[in-house]
Amino acid sequence: MAFNVVRVLEIEPGAELDGTVYDQWVKIGYKEYSLSLFDMNMLVYEKAAGDYHEISIGVMFTELEEEEGPMMANRNMFRGRVVAVAKENGFFEHVVDLDGLKVILSDHEEHKIGASLRFKARLDLLDFRGAVGGWKNI
Repeated sequence: MAFNVVRVLEIEPGAELDGTVYDQWVKIGYKEYSLSLFDMNMLVYEKAAGDYHEISIGVMFTELEEEEGPMMANRNMFRGRVVAVAKENGFFEHVVDLDGLKVILSDHEEHKIGASLRFKARLDLLDFRGAVGGWKNI
């Protein structure tokens, strides 16, 4: 699994019902980028904001194509280069470098190492070193 050291900027609650929050959005910073990650498992704790942490990021894409161009990470549009590929459970797990940020992109098609991919996606938090997780009562 690819881990990145990023700064957690803020945490915003997601779905809430009857005073319990079930997921959250984690805003991270790296280089000049500011990106939001969906934290379905509530891995990031509130006091993490403002500090640097090791995280792993997955990609839930709705559009994907091989396209040359500069690396980018802007809202939900990304372009990066495949730096590693492994086959797992019938899917190809691609590690994609987004200008220094490594993300895991799963696809039924294999994209070769060195390929430039442009994709529209939600970024999902897969792992957070030191996580405790769990729903929160508010």
